[in-house]
Amino acid sequence: MFYVADKYRQTKKQIIDEYYSYERWLNGYLPGKDGFWCFEFRSHVPMIPFLWDFTKTVKNKPERQYFIPSDLVSSIIDNDSGISLNTEYFARFQQSKRHISIKSAFIARESIDELVSETKKPYTSFYDFYYQEDEWRNRKKSKVIIYPTCDVITTFPDYALDKKDLLLKDYLTTSNYLMGVSDKLAKYLSVTLEEQILHARTYNVDDFPVQVYHWSEPENESGYEKHSTYGNMVSIDKECLLNVLKEINQAIIFDISISFEDDSYKFYGTPSMPVKEKILVSLEVDYEGNPIFKKQLSSNVE
Repeated sequence: MFYVADKYRQTKKQIIDEYYSYERWLNGYLPGKDGFWCFEFRSHVPMIPFLWDFTKTVKNKPERQYFIPSDLVSSIIDNDSGISLNTEYFARFQQSKRHISIKSAFIARESIDELVSETKKPYTSFYDFYYQEDEWRNRKKSKVIIYPTCDVITTFPDYALDKKDLLLKDYLTTSNYLMGVSDKLAKYLSVTLEEQILHARTYNVDDFPVQVYHWSEPENESGYEKHSTYGNMVSIDKECLLNVLKEINQAIIFDISISFEDDSYKFYGTPSMPVKEKILVSLEVDYEGNPIFKKQLSSNVE
């Protein structure tokens, strides 16, 4: 029908619109990415127990307050599917909300202590130390330079028709992109951008070293109570990553932010004090090729 309609359109006079072209209009009725439906890039929540556990972590003494399980960070970063290099996790349930953010970057071993020291300074962001090729515009040059392990590998057009599909609900309203490994890491792994996007659509059943997760479980309304989770994760085969670190003789630094608190949206009942924490964890490889995880910094965030 589209081809017949296009043939008919070509026989008619056209009005040129510099802002809204015919191609842009047509794309609004086509699948969202390279002929695939956006929904095909949706995966399940990673098989990490905490991400599937919708139980509030609250202690009552000395006062009612959220707490972060002691093994939470290690269980997410070092899990059965590999090493999580990048994670964005959101959840709402039982009038509470959770947010876990993990970013990582390559760093020279001898620069770890200096990075930790610089991070303690006010108004300092992990992004401030990222390597850039544009002569460090609009920011002060740092002595410490880190190279991100992950980056956005593709985005979905805002006008894709399948984004408006009722079956998708809030699937792509929160994260309109796919994360994958950065060009620097992809070079060492010998993987291409196209391969990463392909494996974002299929569960990893071969020896491909990177697994991309992109999930969204819509909100189930029950009065004012909401239960939902969405996020993304880039996981890499542990042995592959350790081999890369050994080859380049560098470490990886993880920047982790965790926040558990009451959901202020029409909250009722007994409130709990929030907990917000910022953590830095380093990963190095010893002479025998074994991983060494070390917590470099842990601080509460107001």
